[in-house]
Amino acid sequence: MYEIFILSILMNFPAHAYLISKIIEPWFKISRGTLSTLLKKMLKDGYIEYTNEDIPFKSNHSSQTYKITSSGKERFFSLMLDTTESVNFIKLFHIKANNFGLLQASDR
Repeated sequence: MYEIFILSILMNFPAHAYLISKIIEPWFKISRGTLSTLLKKMLKDGYIEYTNEDIPFKSNHSSQTYKITSSGKERFFSLMLDTTESVNFIKLFHIKANNFGLLQASDR
């Protein structure tokens, strides 16, 4: 669930870990350790990468900035089209509904 949320954020703009946590916070309680571990895994899997690009919401916190890769976009679309996930269905529905416009018309 966290993975699709993080990828959906990065589909819209590059972001640092602090911003990602602030966007996720109203929806889910996620510790810094959990977020850090997940971001490291996503880096290792090639779904995200570090970037020096300007981000829309700067922070005073020192934090790496991430952007989605082409593999990450493929993973995002795969997760968006996955209908087998049933845990936290309501929250997952909201994430998917908010990103529905990113899908190709044929996939909608």
